[in-house]
Amino acid sequence: MRFLIIFCLVSEHLTKREKQDKRLISEQATYRKKLEQAVNGRQNQQQQDRWRQKIAAHRGVSAHYPENTWAAFEAARQASVQWIETDVSMLQDETLIIFHDDRQGRTVSGDKLVAESLWADFADADAGVWKDPAFAGQPVPLLADLLVWGGQQGLRLNLEIKCHGGRQDRTAQQLASVLQQTATDGIVVSSFDVYFLQILRQSMPDLRLASIHDEPVQMSKLLAETPAIEAVHLKHSLIRSPDDVAVFHDKGLDLRAWTVNDADRAVQLFDWGVDMVISDDPEQISSAAF
Repeated sequence: MRFLIIFCLVSEHLTKREKQDKRLISEQATYRKKLEQAVNGRQNQQQQDRWRQKIAAHRGVSAHYPENTWAAFEAARQASVQWIETDVSMLQDETLIIFHDDRQGRTVSGDKLVAESLWADFADADAGVWKDPAFAGQPVPLLADLLVWGGQQGLRLNLEIKCHGGRQDRTAQQLASVLQQTATDGIVVSSFDVYFLQILRQSMPDLRLASIHDEPVQMSKLLAETPAIEAVHLKHSLIRSPDDVAVFHDKGLDLRAWTVNDADRAVQLFDWGVDMVISDDPEQISSAAF
């Protein structure tokens, strides 16, 4: 009888211990799973952040919003895009505005040349209604305002400078005077105009510069004429193989492709080593890349 009682007590103790062990094992397994999920989530977020640095919104999210407007820029911010490409033009009165064309008529009403216009000709212009009546009232931004907004939002800007009507010297001087009042570590200045880049380099030796090309690049000529650029922005159809990318990397230059609106093409370019794609629809490219 005494043996039976002892046996029962021992059995009960072992049963409790087994339950405790099983509960502990289950808790440890749950903890390991949560830890693994947290690590994977952090790694996925880091991977997404790296990809977002490789995609720039061309004139904002211009596939769905009026180009070079606050609506397009805000859409890029909400899409967690880290780079925005936009166009900077200088008016006759040397005001620097966010505007692509050399004259009014396509995205704003009027027919005046940019190089012959004053800020008064653009101050009340509607830059949104041409895209859709829902965007009516979008103003033409000033560069100075975009720089403030971009800094507040932690966004990086690729400023493509348009030298309408020549005036490369004055454009470079005016741009430098504006940029010298702000942090420029998140800014790249790009242009088709090599002479403009040469002038700007003289006044801003540490500014990140890139040359833009819509024709095949002669590397020897590029390096001889272009002042200390960090990258080449190349029309994406000119990139036909990984070797076309390696040519630039071998010279220490990043290669950024424009304007890439096909997701499969973007993935191909990334696979070949292209450092960034510039797209009207960055969200579509992000979805394919991730």
